[in-house]
Amino acid sequence: MAQQLLLLLPEDVLDGPPARLLGPEYAEIVDDSVAERVGARVLLANPPDDEEAEQAAEVSEWASRSRVNLCRVWAGELTPAAPGRLLRPPVFALVDDRPIYGEASSRSSGQLSLARVQGIQELLHRTLLQEERTLRAGRLMASIAAGVEPPATPDAHPATQQHYRLDGEAQRSLSELVRRTHLSPEYTIRLWLGQTLTDNRPNKALNSDHLEWLLMGYELQDLVLETIRSGVQHAFRPGLCLTGGVADKDNHKSALAMENALLRSIREGQDSGASLVLDADHDLSFPRGSSVNDASDPDDLLPLTYEHVGEHARRIESIKSNKSRVRVKLKRGDVKTAFRHLHGHPRVCARFAGFLRRQGAVVINLGLPFGWTGSPVHYGAFGGAITFLVRRESPSTLVHSYQDTEPLFCYTWVDDHVLVEKDRADRLELCEVALRLAMLAVLGPRSINESKFTPWATSCRALGLDRDTTR
Repeated sequence: MAQQLLLLLPEDVLDGPPARLLGPEYAEIVDDSVAERVGARVLLANPPDDEEAEQAAEVSEWASRSRVNLCRVWAGELTPAAPGRLLRPPVFALVDDRPIYGEASSRSSGQLSLARVQGIQELLHRTLLQEERTLRAGRLMASIAAGVEPPATPDAHPATQQHYRLDGEAQRSLSELVRRTHLSPEYTIRLWLGQTLTDNRPNKALNSDHLEWLLMGYELQDLVLETIRSGVQHAFRPGLCLTGGVADKDNHKSALAMENALLRSIREGQDSGASLVLDADHDLSFPRGSSVNDASDPDDLLPLTYEHVGEHARRIESIKSNKSRVRVKLKRGDVKTAFRHLHGHPRVCARFAGFLRRQGAVVINLGLPFGWTGSPVHYGAFGGAITFLVRRESPSTLVHSYQDTEPLFCYTWVDDHVLVEKDRADRLELCEVALRLAMLAVLGPRSINESKFTPWATSCRALGLDRDTTR
C-alpha cells in the first residue's frame, strides 16, 4: 500500500486547528482504525530545528473520515515546495505541465472546464505514447537477439480503403521469433505486451496507483486494481478439450460473409497491440461442448449486478418534484471500444484464440472478447468505478469557491453513461467534466468516444428508450 497522504485544511481538524496549522498542509494518515475519524500527522514543509517543535509535529490531528476521503492526494505529489500550494481535487490536475493523479488542483489554475480536461487528456496521451515506444523497442530488441529480421514498415490501411488485410510483416516476424525461441503462448503474450517483473500491467494505458485511494469505498475496488496490475484472471474448469483436433470445424459463416469487417477489426487490434497474430497450420475452433464459455466456471465469476434502467427516470422525477421550474437535461457519454481496454492474464488470453483459414493465421484476442461469459462482469466493475467517481463529486468538490454540495448524477449500463442534471449555474458542464475525468482516471486517455457524446438536451434517446423531461 502506498503512503496515504491528504491535504489538510485548518477547518478539517476536529476540536479546532492547532496553532501550527495556519493553512493547507500535507499530512500522513497514521491512525485509520476509528470509524468516524482519521488520525493524521502534519508534514511541515520546513520543520523547525528545536526539539519541542519537532515533537509537536508528531502529534496526530483528528479529521472526520468524510472530509479525509475528499482530500487524499497522490504520494508522488509530495515535494519540499508543494505543501500549501495546492487545493482540493478533481480526479486529475495539471501542475507544472505534468499530470497529478490526485485530488488537488492549483490554487491559481482557474476553474475546471472541458478545455482543461482536453489538455489533461492530451498530456496523458503523450505519456502513453512514450510508454508504447518503449514497449515496441523491447519487441525489436527481442527479435534482434534471436536473429529474427524485424518487421518492415507495415502498409498503411486508411479508413477509405475497400479491402483490409493483416499486417503480414508483424505476423512473420513474431512467428519466426516464437519458432526460434520456443516461447509458450503465455510468454509470447507477455513479450508482446511488455509485461516485466517491475511493470506487469498488460495495458499500459491503465494505472492503479491513484485508484488505490480514489476508489476507497467502492465495493469492487480490489477487482479493478488486480485487473489493472496483472489482467483478468479466471480458473477454467478442467477436463474439457480446449484445443482443436476433435473435429475439423470452420468458423461461423459470418467470418466469411463479413470478412473485410473482421480483418479491419483484427488489423486495428494488431496496430494498437490488442491482438496478437501468428502463423498457423491447424484449426483452433472448438467442437460443441468444448468452447471457452463451456469451460468457464461460473463459480469463479462475481454475480452480474446492475441498476435498473428506471433509475434515471426516477432522477428526472426527483428534480422536477423538488424544483418544478428548473429545466432538466440529459447527456449520453460512451467508452470507446470498451472491452479492449481490459486485458486478460496471459494464461486467460491464450484461450481467446481463433483461426483464419484463408490467411493461415492464429489470432489471439488480448482484450476481453465481447462474447465471453466473464466479460460483462469484469467490465461492469470498471463502468461502476466511473459512476462511483462521478457520483462522489459535486460542484463544490470540483471548484473550491462553489457552495453547491449536491452530488452529481450518472447512470451506467455497460459502456453507456447517462447524465441527468438540472440546468442551473455550471452543473451541466461540471457533470460532464466529472464524467470525462473519471473515464480518464479509470480507463486512460483513449477511453472517451467523442462521436457518441451527445449534447445536453431536454430529450434524449439512451439505452433504447426515449426520454423527454419537458412532459
